[in-house]
Order: sequence, then structure tokens, then C-alpha cells
Amino acid sequence: MQLKWSHSFQFAGYYAAEALGYYRDAGLDVTVVEGTPGIDVVESVFAGNADFGIGNSGLLLERYRGRPVVALATIFQHSPLVLIARADDPLQSIHDLAGKSVMIEPHSEELLAYFRQEGLDRSRLRLVEHGFSERALIDGTVDAMSAYASHEPYFLDQVAEPYQLYSPRSVGIDFYGDTLFTSGRLLDSQPAMVQAFVDASLHGWRYALAHPQEIITIIQQRYDMTLDPDFLRFQVERMKGLIQADLVEIGYMNPGRWRHIADVYSDLGMMDRDFPLNGFLYRGRDDPDLRWLYLSLFGAVGLAGVLFTLTMLFARVSQRARSNLVAARRAEAARAESEGRLKTLMEMASAGICMLQGRRLVFVNVAMTQLTGYQRDELLAMSALEFVDPDYRESIARRAESRQQGCSEPSQYEIKVQTKDGEARWIDVTAALTTYQGCKVSIATLYDVTDRKRAEESLRESEQQFRFITENMHDVIWVMDAFSGRLNYVSPSIRLLLGFEPKHYTQTSFEQWLAPESRTRIQALHPQRLRAFLNGEANADTVYRDEIEHMRIDGSTVWCEVVASFRENPLSERAELYGVTRDISKRRAFEEDLRRANAKLKTMATTDALTGLPNRRLLYEVAEHALVSARRKRTWVGIMSLDLDRFKKINDSHGHVVGDQVLIETARRLSCALREADMVSRFGGDEFVILLPDISHEEDLSLVGRKIDRLFAEPFAIDDLQLEVSVSIGGAIYPRDGNDTDQLIKSSDRALYISKKRKGKGSTGL
Repeated sequence: MQLKWSHSFQFAGYYAAEALGYYRDAGLDVTVVEGTPGIDVVESVFAGNADFGIGNSGLLLERYRGRPVVALATIFQHSPLVLIARADDPLQSIHDLAGKSVMIEPHSEELLAYFRQEGLDRSRLRLVEHGFSERALIDGTVDAMSAYASHEPYFLDQVAEPYQLYSPRSVGIDFYGDTLFTSGRLLDSQPAMVQAFVDASLHGWRYALAHPQEIITIIQQRYDMTLDPDFLRFQVERMKGLIQADLVEIGYMNPGRWRHIADVYSDLGMMDRDFPLNGFLYRGRDDPDLRWLYLSLFGAVGLAGVLFTLTMLFARVSQRARSNLVAARRAEAARAESEGRLKTLMEMASAGICMLQGRRLVFVNVAMTQLTGYQRDELLAMSALEFVDPDYRESIARRAESRQQGCSEPSQYEIKVQTKDGEARWIDVTAALTTYQGCKVSIATLYDVTDRKRAEESLRESEQQFRFITENMHDVIWVMDAFSGRLNYVSPSIRLLLGFEPKHYTQTSFEQWLAPESRTRIQALHPQRLRAFLNGEANADTVYRDEIEHMRIDGSTVWCEVVASFRENPLSERAELYGVTRDISKRRAFEEDLRRANAKLKTMATTDALTGLPNRRLLYEVAEHALVSARRKRTWVGIMSLDLDRFKKINDSHGHVVGDQVLIETARRLSCALREADMVSRFGGDEFVILLPDISHEEDLSLVGRKIDRLFAEPFAIDDLQLEVSVSIGGAIYPRDGNDTDQLIKSSDRALYISKKRKGKGSTGL
């Protein structure tokens, strides 16, 4: 038999059957094979490497795909299969796994069905082969993994690793868990052997669940000595609720539930509708074969044989009758014991509990007397439910009688009662049909909800006041569900602000009415603020202010100020965001005009008016930043001083207008010679300074100088003039020629002076 996982209490029944000799007594020699990473149990069985295997509800899909698997017995009535993810965010959901790595073991189709149900396409997950260990999750190698609720949580708790557990049962996918199966080929060829194996296995499971500590010892001694006994005991406790052996016979399979599983797979597009289950569910041993009896009676064995056979038959019938009598007595004793336990539990309950037969009370518990103020005998003596308010008395009696006659009636409703001292109380009633002392009765649970009803009434009054105030305000008042982002209320002033009717907003997403940039920013901020509120880091007094751009009905936008805070709705117990939105478009326009004016002033203060180049002040600011960066990175900074040769002669000969055009063209040509990170500034007159941040070679200055010389080789075309203009250049390098901007500029000026003196020789000061 091939297991689907490593040794643990998950397979206790098979260990018990092997260790205690149940397989041997059935004439079977059984080897239990541990599951390993990458094992495909179905493939192992159909490849002939195993006769039996442990599967899950995915066996049904294997049958649909053409493999004649046969489900023999279900051990887990509820699947323990879950998805465990690293807890990166207290508000994360299964949708946050998109794009992340997930380990999924083979035949985990119910998890795939879970993904589909949640709208999470498997193509958005990075699926990796399962490693049969939670270590990958702890180390962060993967973000999530398929696991058993009875297994991996123990080890994650041991290392205090926070995790999120996602169960398919949360969306109604409640499938069978571990199921013993075989191939149709083996069943057809050796039906007796299959039956013997099933009987011995279930015998082992019944023993294992009744003697867990003994089986824990067997598992440690015979299968895996490294297993922690506390872990095995953890499995025992978790498996009780999944196997439910106290409610369902071990191994039981309900065909209707398998059909439901098939329908779920069908709804999710994983198999065809109404796929037949014939041959998939094992029927087990049929009723006893009595053909020997008929042959004995009517065969040629003589009168003695007939008498002997009749005697045996009579003995069997008598034995069965005695067994039936004993069973009936036991059933009656069990019923009496069950009713006794029921009475004890009802007496201990904090809620009022009563039973109605017809229109009379036949049972009330202590809490019922406390709720009504009447004594038990007073309540049981009432002929027409006198403690119920007259407006509700007839309806509750009629419903009880109708329910006892088999008709469908609401199971939950509210009534009003009058206590013995005359006080009116509101009661929430939950009623159902049951059998008590052999008679059909209506049993009801009563909870006092008077305080809740009063609170609801007070809340309704508050809401009326709230609406009166909000509907007469110029600002827009709104209430939003903090989790879904849907607006629950928008005041009528939305018409004036955006042109929409409130009904267009209500029950829509708050973010869909924002301009794109505002939407992106709010989508990033909202989860952070909601987490702070849920974690107690922010309360109802914490106010958030934002300026966001809203869309108008005509497609234009308007800037609004939003002031909001979180609160918990006392009725829904969900967090809501209460906010006020007001038009600030005029203020924003004024601020924008002011910003532009300030920007213009700043530009005027840092820019040369004639050439548009940075002035001396801005160059010094940028140079200081460049030097700080160079000191940190241990790089160089270059400074080049430059002026025009014989510029005074141009001014004197052609006038200052032409001279200004020469300076403007000089600025343009110098800008073309530099990198984007470099800067050229006009210091005054025909003097320019170039900043070269982050250079790595002294040669860089010479390269820039030669490039400038080439650019100035072309004459300046100004009006009808063709002017020959040349420049003189001097350079300095940090840290060789100075440690600050002033020193570097002085050094480059000296080099410029030398360059002018050598101009006749064709050299520069670089």
C-alpha cells in the first residue's frame, strides 16, 4: 500500500492493521510504503508498484480522465487539505498569492477548485514541486504550500512562524479527505482479496482511534523514531473533528456527497455534468450467500439432511431474534440516556429553552424562568402561552403546531414577551422540530435582545438626525465600507459639486470617481490606514486629510479636500470610513498662481537674464553638492573658466546689440559641448564658468576644451555679419587644485590668464 505522505498518525489505522496482525489474519502480506517528494500515488497504483493507495476527492477527476480508480473507503469525512501562506500582512487574502511561488502536492484538485472559486487563475501562481516539508515556507523559499490542517501548523507554531491558513471549506468546498482506493483491474481479478484488505484496514482504524497512545508508540518504534510524540498527539486531536468516528461509521461513503463533489467540479469546468459514478464507489461484500441452504433443502441429501438444515436455519433465526431484542433494549437505554444528557445540557444552557407540544409547554429550563420571571410550574401550567405578548401569541402557537404537522415554517424570528412583573422584552427565537419522549415537539431557543432592539431604535433616531444635517450642508458627507471601498451613503450636495445624483455614487467604489493619479495614491494609502485602525494604532479621533482630484459628470475634474476618520458600525460590526469632501478648486488655483510666481522669482534669482544660463549664485550651489558627492565617492570635479578673445572690439565696432547676440550664441555653443550632468554659467560680461562633476581623468578637461574649440571654429552669423570669435580656457581639478569652489575658480582663472598669454603660441591653460 502506497501512502501519500511521510509517516505520521494520519495513516494510523494501516499501521495498526499491520502491527496487530489484522492483515496477516486475513491471509495478506502487506507492506506500507512511505510517500516521498514527487510521488504520484495514483500513478504508483496503476503502474503496478502498489495494489492500494491513499487519495482524496481528486480520485473522482482521475476516474473522469479515464483511469478506472475505485474508491474503497473514506477515512476523513472532512478534507484536512488547506493552503498555508507566510503571514506578510494582517489583511492579506488568498488573492495576494498572485505572482508568488506555491508548492502544491499532486492530486490537490480541491485547492485548484478553491482557486477557481475565488477567481484566482492558476496561471498567476508560480507552482513548484512539493518538498514534503514546511521548511521551505519557514525559510522563505516559497510563499505558500498545500498542507494538512492536522500536520504543518504544529511545526509552524513550534518555531513561532506567523502564517495564514486558507481552507476550501470557507467557500463551501467541503470534500472527503483521505480515501482508500485501488484499481478496477485488481478489484475484478481479486475481489475477495480487496474485501479482506478493506475489512482489515477498517478494523485497524477502529482500534487506532480507540487506542491512540498505543499506536503512537508503534509508529515511533516501527516506522519513524524521529517523530515527536507531542506532534503525534496534536494530530490525534486535530483528526477527531475531521474523521468524526463518533458520528459516522469509519470508512462510510455517501453516494450523494460524491455526487455533490462531482457537481462542484462540474460547476468549475473541471469535469462534465452528470458524469456517472457507476463503478467508482466500492459496494463491498453483498448480503450472505444462502444458496447452500437451498441446495441442502432440495438436494439429494435425504430427510436427515433436510432436518439438519432446518434445525440450523431455526437456530440462526432464533439467534437473530435474540440479537434484535437485545439491540432494541440497548436502543431504548441509549434513547433514555440521550434524553437524560439532553435535559442536563438544556438545564445548563444560558439561553432560554422550551418545548411545545401543540400549544402547551412540556419542558422549560432554568434560564427560561429567569427570562420570564415565572416559576417552572407556572409556565408548564399555562394553557395558551400567556407570557407571550398578545400581538405575537397566536402566530407563535400556530407556527409550532404547523411545524409539528410537518409543514415548513421560519426557523428564526423575533417576538415580544411580558415578564411576570409586566415588563416588555424582545426575544430572538430559533425553533426546530424534534422528538421528545416519543412525541414530536417544537424546541425553541430564546435570547433576550431587548438591549439590542433599543440600541437599534436609538441608532435609527441618530441616523435621521444625521441625514437632516447632511442633506442641508454645502459640503459632501459620505460613508464608505472600509474593506470593500463601496459607498454606503452620499449626501445630496454631491449634485452641486460633481453633477451626479447620490444614487449614482451609493454602492459604487469610492475610487472609481477619482482622477487616475489620485486613485493610485489613495489605493496605496488606504490599506495602511485601515491596518493602523484595526491594530489599535489609530482610533475614531484620528483624522486623515487628503487633497484629491474628483471627476465631474462632464468629464472635467475638480480638486477637493477630504477629511475622514474610521469608526466601527455597531450594527454590522464592520469598519467604516466617515468623510467630508469640500471644493478647494479656487484655493488650489490661487496656490498654483503663487507657486508659479515663486518659481519665476527663483528663476530670476538664479538665471542670467540675457543668455538663460545659470548665474554665479546657482553655480556655487550646484558646485557645493558636487564636491560633497566627490568627497564621499572619492572622485574628481572639474572647473573651467572661459572668456571671449577681443570681445570689447566687437562691442566697439558693431554695438552692444551685436555683442549681446554673440554672448547668446556663445551660451548655446557651450551648452552643446557638455554632458547632461555638466553645467555652464555666465559670471558676467564675456566670462563663463563650466562645472564638470564626477570626472575620472584629468584628460576629461582637455577633451571638453578641444570640443569647445571645434564649436567656435565656425564663424558667428549675426544679421549680415560673419564674425570670427575665439575663446581662452583655463581649468582646475578637485582635489588637486583646491578643496572648495572659490579655490577651484581661482585656480582655473590663473590657468585662463596663462592661456591668454600663450594664445599666440596656440596653447591653452588646461
